[in-house]
Amino acid sequence: MKTFQIAVAILCVLAPMTQAKTIKICFEAESAATVKPPLLKVVPGINPLYSGKGYIDIPMAAPAGAGSATYKINVVVAGNYYLFARTLYAPTAGNSILVWANGQKRILGEDGTYGAWHWTSNKTPVRLKKGTNIIALVNRESGVRIDQFFLTNNSRYEPVGLRRITHDGTGKPLNHNIKSPIRPAAR
Repeated sequence: MKTFQIAVAILCVLAPMTQAKTIKICFEAESAATVKPPLLKVVPGINPLYSGKGYIDIPMAAPAGAGSATYKINVVVAGNYYLFARTLYAPTAGNSILVWANGQKRILGEDGTYGAWHWTSNKTPVRLKKGTNIIALVNRESGVRIDQFFLTNNSRYEPVGLRRITHDGTGKPLNHNIKSPIRPAAR
């Protein structure tokens, strides 16, 4: 009986250490450190349909492969992260974006949700290192708008709605004690 009690006690101590904490990183698409045409940083101001003050626009008829927006994201814990983008596809336009994360290419989207802001991913993780990581949005298809990017190390987590911003896109985490005007979705 005593051996069983010791085993249970050890498991109770070790179990919390084996579960990785879910890390959530969110940043505004319009907070890009650099934006190269034909991609556009559109900042008309606050609107209930998107977060922050704007979004990145890949204009209709923009040639594929032309233009980019780059971000620097500071990560505290290295590991595999799942990348999401909150996008809006214009009717009869493209329905995907190309993202590079530290040189790892990912195509996000290719779904049929047109005319509404929604989260998209490809469910293949990218490896992020501790410290500064470079994320680049590259034009793959025209007629796409990008509002937010979201990274998590939890393969089962999917963002919904507008997310609280945790990073500014230039490598600086935001002060998490400051209340965001956007409440995170319940999950």
